[in-house]
Amino acid sequence: MNMRLPIVIGMYAFIVVFLPRNPAVDRMFDKVRTIDPNIAITVSVVALIAGAIGLWILWRQPKGLLRTKPSRKLVIVNSGLVGIVFAGIFDVMQKLSGAATDLISLILVPIAFMIAEGTYLALEWRLNRKFDKE
Repeated sequence: MNMRLPIVIGMYAFIVVFLPRNPAVDRMFDKVRTIDPNIAITVSVVALIAGAIGLWILWRQPKGLLRTKPSRKLVIVNSGLVGIVFAGIFDVMQKLSGAATDLISLILVPIAFMIAEGTYLALEWRLNRKFDKE
């Protein structure tokens, strides 16, 4: 049974959709919202480029790190980089549509992706563990 999708959707919904509506978290992000939108889009584009370079390093053929030295930590880092790329693309599209951008999605989306992937890997490890039979 593949549990990745329910775990990822649940964690992502909690962290990206419901968590920012919490008043304490909203107050924490008030300072992030005061950043000039031009600076925010510049940071988003730089993060998008850095995330793409990081994914290239992890996946390039045939000497990518995930191909030569696979580990659970690299898989979690890969999920964070995918989150950075998604958030950067979202911010660029938001800027192109004329809306003001902020860095909240650039902060929350990679964290949500990494937590969801780590949770999935931990559950997968636990469910696939072989117990000693006596």
